[in-house]
Amino acid sequence: MKSNMSILWDDINQSIKSLDTQSNVFHGKHIVITGATGQIGKYLVNFLKRLNELGYGCTVDVVSRNAKHAMNLFGNCACLNYITHDFEQYGACFEPSKPADLIIAGASPTSPYAYNNVPVKVAQTNLNCTVQMLELSKKYGSSILLLSSSSIYGSADDREVHENDYGALDPLQVSACYSESKRACEMLFSAYHHQFGIATYIVRLRRIYGSTMHLSQNSYLDTVFRAAAKGEYLETFRDAANKLQLTYIADAVNGIVYVLSKGKVNLPYNICANDLVTVDEFTAIAYETGKKYGMRLRYLEKEDIRDSVRVNNKNRNNGRCLSEQLKSLGWRQAVTIRQGINRTILALRETFDETER
Repeated sequence: MKSNMSILWDDINQSIKSLDTQSNVFHGKHIVITGATGQIGKYLVNFLKRLNELGYGCTVDVVSRNAKHAMNLFGNCACLNYITHDFEQYGACFEPSKPADLIIAGASPTSPYAYNNVPVKVAQTNLNCTVQMLELSKKYGSSILLLSSSSIYGSADDREVHENDYGALDPLQVSACYSESKRACEMLFSAYHHQFGIATYIVRLRRIYGSTMHLSQNSYLDTVFRAAAKGEYLETFRDAANKLQLTYIADAVNGIVYVLSKGKVNLPYNICANDLVTVDEFTAIAYETGKKYGMRLRYLEKEDIRDSVRVNNKNRNNGRCLSEQLKSLGWRQAVTIRQGINRTILALRETFDETER
């Protein structure tokens, strides 16, 4: 990871301050992380790398499709072992560098482009990763955590969503490749727990953003963050109806740690921010910071829009997820939406070379 990423390291140090020092979740453990170069994976690997520097004695198998790329991200560190593995392909699983104590199943394509253009790849990756990691967990007696998604709730129709609530999903809609396969992954976790006694943990993440974001997914969030961080011109249209429940990466990983250290097995936990913001509010907050770096914003009138088409996704979860189950473990949201957006823009600017700005 680049040495100038001060926002990320500050987030990680704050996360460590809130870590229960009596917890033995990471002390002396060997941890396998799949999807290690994704948004959550990148934070987790650096988090564990920092814990190791503080004497936790943990080691990590960093599993990704390209070990060389992963090594460029995280560096040559004695506590990290790099493994190349593509979960899109059926076949035998890799062998960890040593018996795993904890497995984090996080390999999953999460971009709208993937949902619409390579839906088979999305479903296969989710399911193959889950089955292979559950088999590894069974072999070594490892605890295992699934990074699931609030998309499994389906259409929530602007209501509050608890962990035992489920809305309708249209399995024939192409975007269901992600949400339906995540539902299947949760089913497999529960089945392996009941049949083999595996200690399974499930977290349902809600709209994660922050210092380890990828800006290649062509989502609205990516577009706005890119324009704000690079000082670019952005044309958009007003949207005061649709709401976003945005969860900052540090809060999300803190939630994962709470679940692993204090949570109950085979029980799902929502990890989500307390409040929602409209798309207009999100854009305005990002613009407040972005304009300092040259961002320009123009709101289009409806007659100005020519080829722009909004995807009508009837599987979209527009409800407000509740994290009361996670809060009962002691977790609290620490970063407000305004703080999170500002920190994300600053972190992204740190990752851009001068020639890219």
